[in-house]
Amino acid sequence: MVTVGVAPAGVTHAGREGVVMADQLHVVFGAHGPLGAAIVRHLARQGLPVRAVVRRTAAARFTWSPRVEVFHGDALYRRSAIEAADGAAVVYRCIPVRYSLWADVWQTATDNIIAAATQARARLVSPGNVYVYGDYSEAPADERHPLAPAGEKGSLRVATQEALWRAHREGRTEVVIPRAPDPFGPCVTNRVFGPIFEGAQHGRSAPWFGDPDVLRDLLFIDDIAAAAVLLGQTPDAYGQVWHVPGAGPMTPREFIEKVYRAAGREPKLHQLSPAAVRLKGMVDAETREFLEFRYLFERPSVLDGSKFAARFPDFEYTPHEQAIERTLDWFAARKAEEAMERATC
Repeated sequence: MVTVGVAPAGVTHAGREGVVMADQLHVVFGAHGPLGAAIVRHLARQGLPVRAVVRRTAAARFTWSPRVEVFHGDALYRRSAIEAADGAAVVYRCIPVRYSLWADVWQTATDNIIAAATQARARLVSPGNVYVYGDYSEAPADERHPLAPAGEKGSLRVATQEALWRAHREGRTEVVIPRAPDPFGPCVTNRVFGPIFEGAQHGRSAPWFGDPDVLRDLLFIDDIAAAAVLLGQTPDAYGQVWHVPGAGPMTPREFIEKVYRAAGREPKLHQLSPAAVRLKGMVDAETREFLEFRYLFERPSVLDGSKFAARFPDFEYTPHEQAIERTLDWFAARKAEEAMERATC
C-alpha cells in the first residue's frame, strides 16, 4: 500500500516558492479530453495564462478562448512533451486514453509528462480516479483507503501513482492528486453518462449497467476542474491525495430521473444484464475492458470528501440540478452542430 502525507522536507525548486502567481503559465496535457478541456476553460475564465496541449488531429474539434495558447503536441513523445511544458509553473496531466489502449500508452505518457514538468521546474497536478481502490472496503472511503485494484487497468493506475510519488520524493517535481469518481458534464460522452443525456434528449430509455439503486458519487466535470486548479495553486496541498466527490451521492435511478425531468421527459431506465454486456464485449473492445469495473456499479461507491472540505471551506460544488441543466444544454448544442454539418455536406 502506498500512502503519502505532506511533502517531504527539501522538495523545493527555484521559482516554486509561495502561491502560483497570476502571470505564471499553466500547461494542460490532454486538453482535447473532457477533463483537460474543462480545466482549460476554468483557467481561461480566471484570466490565467494557459496553454492547451492537444494532438493536431483533435484541435479542430474545439473553439478556444482567445486567452488560450494552443500547442500541437503528444505526450507519447518525450521531446514533444518537454517542448509543450516549456515555461510552465503548473502542469496538468489529463490525458484521455481509451480503455483498450491503456496498457500501451498510459505509463509512457505519464513518464514523459513527469519529465516535462521536471525540465520546466513546474509543479504537477495529476487528477486520479477510484480504480486504484478496487472494491471499496468501506464507504465513504477516505484518502487512507488501501490501494487494492481489481484488475489490470486499476493496477496500471497504481503503477502510475507510484511513479508520480517517486518523482515527488526525489525532488524532481512536486505532485498533487485530486481523486474523483468518473464525472459527467460537457464533452463527457462515455458509455456511462453519454447515453443518459442522449436518451433524455431523444425520449429513449437510459441504459444502466449494474444496480440502479445503490448510492454512488455524482460529480460535475467543471467541479473537478475547479478543484484541480485550486489544488494546483495551493503549495501545501502538494504531496497529498485529495478526494473530490461532488455535490452529494444519489442512486443512478434518482440521477436518471432528474436528467429526464429536466429535459421534459418521462424517466425511462433500461437495466443492462451482465450477460448482455459480456455478449457485447465479445465484439467491442471498449465494452470488454469496461467489465473490469463492474464492482463500481454493483455496490455503493462513495468517497469521503471531508479533508478537502475542511481545507477549502469556501469551495462550492455545483448543485446537481444546475449541473444537469448545463450538461443538457451542451448535448443540445452538440446535436444542433451535428445537424448543421449534415445539412452542409
